[in-house]
Amino acid sequence: MQPTDFEKRYQENSDPWDYRGSWYERRKYALTVASLPRERYRLVWEPACSIGVLTRLLAERADRVIASDISSTAVAHARSGEVPPNVEWDVVRLPSVSGITDADLVVLSEILYYLDPSDRERVLAQAWDTLAPGGDLIVVHWRSSSEDTYLSGDETHTWLRARPGWRHLVTHVDEEFVLDVLRKP
Repeated sequence: MQPTDFEKRYQENSDPWDYRGSWYERRKYALTVASLPRERYRLVWEPACSIGVLTRLLAERADRVIASDISSTAVAHARSGEVPPNVEWDVVRLPSVSGITDADLVVLSEILYYLDPSDRERVLAQAWDTLAPGGDLIVVHWRSSSEDTYLSGDETHTWLRARPGWRHLVTHVDEEFVLDVLRKP
């Protein structure tokens, strides 16, 4: 899927994947937050935040959340309504230099399988560089594949688990999604 495709989807529908209403999304978000190994995080980076549904849940567990998305329309929707005071929103295309250092949590939710192999490697390297030693990375994807992704969720997580250097903490394989929590040593 091209960056303009994401923007077009958000312009046509403020919640194109039904993040607010679908049982799949609510379960996935609840398990994502429940899988976090720490009660509280100092600094969270969530690229590909979409309309900010997961972002708001992360904000309850963090001192500061930096959330970004490629779609300016999605970020505008995320900023609307009640916005937690500890969340900063930005429009960023991955992979790009975030300028964030010493985060103790990076969240990659349903983004890696949209990236070609080179960009996927760069985004994971960027997550590594963004995290402080001992920082956590949580990655979650829908298990199936679609015509607009390079990999299925299962293939994405097989690739992820094969990357060296990370300490593996959690795997959750659900009938609909797969989730991994990794820690930077």
